[in-house]
Amino acid sequence: MTTTKPFLPPRRIEGGAIPLDPLDIAARLADLKRLKLGWLDGKGVPPQPDGLDWLADSFATSYPADAPLPYLFPTPEGRVLAEWSLPPWAPSVEIDLVEKTGDWHALNLDTDVEETRTLDLTNPTGWEWLAERVRCRSVVTRGYGRLNGTPSALK
Repeated sequence: MTTTKPFLPPRRIEGGAIPLDPLDIAARLADLKRLKLGWLDGKGVPPQPDGLDWLADSFATSYPADAPLPYLFPTPEGRVLAEWSLPPWAPSVEIDLVEKTGDWHALNLDTDVEETRTLDLTNPTGWEWLAERVRCRSVVTRGYGRLNGTPSALK
């Protein structure tokens, strides 16, 4: 029986350095811990370290290894924005580290079809819904899904 890991091991480049993979969730969240108050032109609030620990653990335990990984960014309000590159879709979820919720938004850039939803990320069902939506958009990106990328079971 083989097990899958949610993150690839780091790669070494010339000189022995390990480049930061922009899709390495744990490394990116560790980076966000270094933000200081005022990180954005004197106004940005850094995400809370305990919230970032929760998010790292949640991604590792609740986000399936076979689902596409997001790019992670801080927001000026101390939240974390997860974005996926899945043209024509532009899906994202803004994660509130205090409430442990996520505001999902997906926009089809070709058709202007839009989808929003608030997710409870303390519950595995929220993570499962998120992963299924991202997988669905990924299938559409590869050209195997329906135009709107929404299986009838998810409507």
